[in-house]
Amino acid sequence: MKTLLLIHNDPRSFGGYQRLSGFLQKALDADIYNIRTGKGYNPDDYDYFVAMDDPSVYKLPLDRPHTAYMTTPRRSLYDMYYTNPWYIRAATWLLRVRDQHYMSKIRDFVAISHTSRIRIFKTYGKEAEVIYPCIDVSQYHHGEDKGYWLAPGRIAKWKRIPMIVDAFREMPDEQLILFGEPVKEYDEFLKYRLPKNVRWEAGGDAGLIKRYAECRGVITMGIDEDFGIVPLEAMASGKYVIAPKEGGYQETVDWSCSAPINPRKRDLIAAVRDYNPEHHVPEFARIIAEGFDYSIFRERWKNHANLIVSERV
Repeated sequence: MKTLLLIHNDPRSFGGYQRLSGFLQKALDADIYNIRTGKGYNPDDYDYFVAMDDPSVYKLPLDRPHTAYMTTPRRSLYDMYYTNPWYIRAATWLLRVRDQHYMSKIRDFVAISHTSRIRIFKTYGKEAEVIYPCIDVSQYHHGEDKGYWLAPGRIAKWKRIPMIVDAFREMPDEQLILFGEPVKEYDEFLKYRLPKNVRWEAGGDAGLIKRYAECRGVITMGIDEDFGIVPLEAMASGKYVIAPKEGGYQETVDWSCSAPINPRKRDLIAAVRDYNPEHHVPEFARIIAEGFDYSIFRERWKNHANLIVSERV
C-alpha cells in the first residue's frame, strides 16, 4: 500500500509535531509532502492519504481513502476563541466557518488522545478512534542526577514558561534548564528576564535525551495539553514528573511516579520542595513509558490504514 503523509509545518522547527510526523512516516513507510513547500502531487500515485493538521486536511483528495490525524481542532478558532483580541474575532469567525466546511467532508478521524477525541466530537460532531503518539523508549536511559530540573518544549505562553521561571526565581537554591525553541515574542524574555539559577538551551534530540538522563526531574505545564509527550520521555528516562491535573496529561502521566498539581506558582514550588528521590523508583517510571513505545504505535496505525483502504475497495 502506497501512502502519502501530508504535513504543514516549518521544516526548520524542532518539536513534538516534527517527531510525531517522523514516527508516522516510518510506521506507514509513507512519502511525506509539505503543503507549505511542495509543488503538488499526483493522487493516482497513492492508495491512502493521512493529513497531520487542519491546513493539510484542506489538501486531502476526498474521493480516496484518507484519515485526518488530529492533535486537536484549532484552539484559536474554538475553545480559545475569546482569548483573541476583539478586533480579530470577525476574521477568526470566518476561518471557523471555512474549517467547519472542510471538516464536514472528512470520512475518517483519528485523535491523538481522548482529550482530543472529545474536542473533535464537540466541534465537528464526528467520532474518532484514538491512537496515542509514541516515543522510542530504547533511546532513553536513566543517568546520574546532576542537580537540575528540566522544562523541555516550546518556550511560549501556552507552556506557562513565565510561571515556571517565576517559581524558580523564588527558589534560588534550585537550578532549572529550559530546553526548546522560543516563539518569536520570547526572544527578549530569554535574554533579559531569566534569574541566575535558570538558563536556556536549544538543540536536537541527542541533547534533549542527555538532559533527560541527567536531570533531577521534569516540569511540564502546557495549558490543557492535547496529549503530553514530555512526561513519557521523562518516565522513559526514569525521571520524576511535575505536571498539571488537566488535559492530555491525565492520560500519559502515572501519578505514582509523578506530582499532579494545580497549575499555580505556589503549587509548583511546593512540588519541587517536596520531592524526595528516595520515594521515586526509576524502573517503575520506565515501565509506564513502555506502554507508549513506537512498536505499539506502528502496529495500530498499520491495522487502521489497512482497514480504511479495505473498506473503500
